[in-house]
Amino acid sequence: MSDDLNPYRDRHWGAWAAAALLPDPLPWVQGLYNEVVGLPIDWVRAEDLVGSIEDWLLTAPGEAKPVDALIGILRKLPKEVQATRGISWVSDLCIQDGRVTVKQSWFSDSWLKDIRRAAEELGNLDEWQMLVDSLVVAGNKTLAPYSR
Repeated sequence: MSDDLNPYRDRHWGAWAAAALLPDPLPWVQGLYNEVVGLPIDWVRAEDLVGSIEDWLLTAPGEAKPVDALIGILRKLPKEVQATRGISWVSDLCIQDGRVTVKQSWFSDSWLKDIRRAAEELGNLDEWQMLVDSLVVAGNKTLAPYSR
């Protein structure tokens, strides 16, 4: 047994625990649409979480579940934040010590395609391209058409 009792490093549930630190209440109410009049209230203000994301990144490198949790928050932020800080944050989760540990998640491919234009307009296309190329080299076939 390891002396490290970090719950975010547990090989069975660590990624789930790390991802759960970023709130995402709307999936919890998906089945309530038929019972409740109107859309559910999204009580998460992504802007309020931006200052905490850097610290949160330390809990979750190398796992797809936290990548998707982060992208869920990023999609609620302006494209400018997604295409600058967001790309850097997703890179930090997907690549450690020059090695890709997450080549693809449920949301990563569509999110990267969605923010490409914003990254180009903001002068951050090189960082976007570096992330995409790294994921493709690691085996992500969906992003291959966007690789150099």
